[in-house]
Amino acid sequence: MKKISKIQPVILLKSRLSRRIVIWVFTSIVVVEFMILMPSVYRRQQELLEQLAEVGLATMQPLVRWQQFNLNPDVALAAAQQLFPHKPVLGGVIYLSNGDKIGTFGEEIPNLSFTMVKEQNRRRQQSADGDRYDVAWIAQPGNREYPLCQSLVMILGGGDQTNPRVAATEMVLILRLDASEVRWEIKKYVVRIAGLVAIICLFVTLTTMVAIGSNLIVPILELRQALIQVAATKGEERNAEGNLILANRDDELGDVMDAFNWMRAQIYNHLAAIKDRELKLESLVEEVDAARDRAEKLLLNILPEPIAEQLKREVYPIAESFAEATVLFADIVGFTQLAATIPPTEIVNLLNQLFTAFDQLAEVHGLEKIKTIGDAYMVVGGVPLPRSDHAAAIAAMALDMQQAIQNTILETGQPLNIRIGINSGPVVAGVIGIKKFIYDLWGDTVNTASRMESHGITGCIQVAESTYTLLRDLYQFEPRGTIEVKGKGMMRTYLLTGRKP
Repeated sequence: MKKISKIQPVILLKSRLSRRIVIWVFTSIVVVEFMILMPSVYRRQQELLEQLAEVGLATMQPLVRWQQFNLNPDVALAAAQQLFPHKPVLGGVIYLSNGDKIGTFGEEIPNLSFTMVKEQNRRRQQSADGDRYDVAWIAQPGNREYPLCQSLVMILGGGDQTNPRVAATEMVLILRLDASEVRWEIKKYVVRIAGLVAIICLFVTLTTMVAIGSNLIVPILELRQALIQVAATKGEERNAEGNLILANRDDELGDVMDAFNWMRAQIYNHLAAIKDRELKLESLVEEVDAARDRAEKLLLNILPEPIAEQLKREVYPIAESFAEATVLFADIVGFTQLAATIPPTEIVNLLNQLFTAFDQLAEVHGLEKIKTIGDAYMVVGGVPLPRSDHAAAIAAMALDMQQAIQNTILETGQPLNIRIGINSGPVVAGVIGIKKFIYDLWGDTVNTASRMESHGITGCIQVAESTYTLLRDLYQFEPRGTIEVKGKGMMRTYLLTGRKP
């Protein structure tokens, strides 16, 4: 077996198990890093927003100093308007503790109101697009933030330093700050962290793939290749020791490989035994087929093929009625006297030669041989397969039988002659008995045909009037006249002499 000795990245990437492990490891790391990244991004955003708020407060600190110079409100408001355009302040508003607005400057602040600050205690509010950040300070007397708010109130709302209208009163200052740089800084932070996460994921994934590949994937691929080879042998390979997996591992996978080697040896041993049994079975099947063919041929020699098929299907008893059929009886004249003058072997050979010729003629004309009784021969047309020309086929065979007799006389030199009788009409055919089955015919048509033969003239073919009626347009006949037939009375008969030109 071809051994996978090196860790090839292409092989590892083609492995479905390797790809699943890599995807699982990579996905797991990405999910873990994402879970860590989100809180980190949130904390970083809060830090930047806090820094932005401190910068905004520091931007408005110069107004505190103006308290010492008793600036009038118009000058102070103009100074405040000069301060707020400096980044990051975009606007602001100052409220008294009762909600009265002292003054505004810059952009309006729709996201954070006095009600939200006082009643909902909300000090921070970021816009939906993240570009604006509203911050609120509550300045109370004695608070470090109070001097700023008090001065702003004095400047923007009126009063003087000695008797301020809003002295020792709680103030609320809301500033709108520009947070676009914070949003951009967060994006850069996310990109940096995502890049670091990607590097970590790739590094861990590659190292995991190499480690798992050498210790798990490659041995599994070797085991799969060995299993495929075992499945493809189909028992042809008899060497149970060939192409085994070399498992030099002291772990569970090594135990699996050792078990596979043992299983493979057992499989090959069983396959070899099965192969031997298959060869023996094939030989037995051939013998059974040959015996079945011989039995089939013997059965077909005894019974017509349709009747044999019915018997094989256990259709029994078999009896059929045929409205039209033609029966022929033939008898070798003087055969009994001839049998007394020649040895039995020769008489059997002579009869076999003659009846074999008759059998061949029956096959040529599509007729069914019924039986032989001594030196008598019986054949029928239109049974068991009906046919419209049954009488013509029997007539043709009768003429050929006369020629076969002449040929046998020339070959053997024995004085032979034949007497043939033919009759047409309805018959009943079937198989009776439980042993030595024979397909036979019954009915008046059969009896009359037998009488046509027994009352016939040596060397001639005598037919009843029913057959003459069917054949008079095709064959030549000589009227014999009316004769006395045993069991039938007077009957008009004819002698078949040949086919019409």
